Amino acid sequence: MNDDSRDDAAMHDAANDGEAELLFHEIAPRNAAPELRSRVLSAVSQELSKGTASGIRAAPSWDRRIGTMAAATVVLAVLFHQWAIGTTEHNLAVLAGPRPVPRQESELVEIVESVTGRGTGDWVRQRLVKSRRSRPPAISHRMPDWERLFKDLEI
Repeated sequence: MNDDSRDDAAMHDAANDGEAELLFHEIAPRNAAPELRSRVLSAVSQELSKGTASGIRAAPSWDRRIGTMAAATVVLAVLFHQWAIGTTEHNLAVLAGPRPVPRQESELVEIVESVTGRGTGDWVRQRLVKSRRSRPPAISHRMPDWERLFKDLEI
């Protein structure tokens, strides 16, 4: 392509750009008629009042249904997980017997028995066993991976 043809092409592009601007300004967006807005708003309000007056709600969108199902699934999974842990701990307790008495508790009972007598020692032992049963096991004992799980879920 020679220099003359390049100059002609540049002039032609410049002329087309000017025409395009003129056409663009001639075709300006026009506003809708004022009565059209009021007609549309009244039609929308009529349709909305029909649904609420008869007690009919619009069907939820699929996105909402899927979101609700996902949330319900997560809740059920957490509940099932807790049930499975409780059942497993119960079965292990049945198989292995009761948990051993912590060394500190047995030492405390021995000290009380040596000072006050066997009856008081038995009473302290019963109180300690009762408080241990009413106290839920520590989360770290029940599931050592809780902390790691929460760290993994953090964004």
